Amino acid sequence: MRILFLGDVGVLRGAPSGGAWPPPISGDASTRIVLNWELPIGEVSTRYKPMQLAAATGAVQAIAGWSGVVASLTNNHALDAGADGLLATASALREAGAEVFGFLQRDNAASRAWSWERPEGRLCVLPWTTAETSPIPGSLQGSGPILWPGLEAASQEVKRAKVGHEWVVAYIHWDIELFHSPSPQARLAARGLAAAGADLIIGHHPHVVRGRESMGGADVFYSLGNYYFDNLPADPRGIARHQVARCRESIGVLATFQRGQAPVIEVVSFFQERGLPPRRDPRQRGVKRMRRASAVFAGQSDAAYASWYGSALVRFQKYEYRFCFRLLSLSGAAWLRLIRWRLARLLRRPAGAGRGGR
Repeated sequence: MRILFLGDVGVLRGAPSGGAWPPPISGDASTRIVLNWELPIGEVSTRYKPMQLAAATGAVQAIAGWSGVVASLTNNHALDAGADGLLATASALREAGAEVFGFLQRDNAASRAWSWERPEGRLCVLPWTTAETSPIPGSLQGSGPILWPGLEAASQEVKRAKVGHEWVVAYIHWDIELFHSPSPQARLAARGLAAAGADLIIGHHPHVVRGRESMGGADVFYSLGNYYFDNLPADPRGIARHQVARCRESIGVLATFQRGQAPVIEVVSFFQERGLPPRRDPRQRGVKRMRRASAVFAGQSDAAYASWYGSALVRFQKYEYRFCFRLLSLSGAAWLRLIRWRLARLLRRPAGAGRGGR
């Protein structure tokens, strides 16, 4: 039995090129594709956070031609179209042939985890989304993604799942976006889950590929990146941005499971050309990014890593984020809009209100 784990799939406007994408892997009854379905179907109704997104009805057609899809709805956008949107998304995915897990309906926890049993053994995937990614409005409590309960409680869930399964996989929506390294807290959580018996720990949400690390016999992939993510809507100034190349490269974790053995792992690179479905990447950009991002783990104590992380994050936010993810995401038309907007603000500024003005 084998599973290809993918990262974030965010389809806003329907399937690019107008139909189902080519599947990322060919398979039979012994193959599954697990992915994070990021955006709910419906309309954003109640605003409860700055960035809320909802997908068009035809979004699920992107994966309608795939076999063996298993979609998690545990992420920070799960409730962007309300509880009704969450349920509509689960229904649409099922109609497209996918299994769905990782969400709560009021008074019903049946869709929490995903289990799969074959002659080779029995496997469980436990999904969580951490607090920094998923503010849940009080009016929607009782529906939504599976919230991270804290390391102690999550470790107990892993131990309970391990009783009835040969393998347990943690599939987690976590940590800050776009930075290439995991927080010290994420590494601590991964170590605790591995100690509790998790065989594989896979992260998503940062929208970029992160490093790989081995902890207590478990393989940890801190972020698989975006398998696919649409360009976001224009901001209130009318300035639209493209997904930069770093947000269009991803990795897939192809895990093969055989009773009595640890998972055998192969890492696969994908790339999303603008306006086209994702495809295998012969240039291996995702794998190369993962290897570079993994180098920082070698030979560092937890304290040394925490110190390095704090400094690196400040540098990233001050320089790399502004250049790589803001400036480089602008199209030519967006540059013109931004220049006009800045000029208009300058012309409206009262005399003496510039730098040094009193």
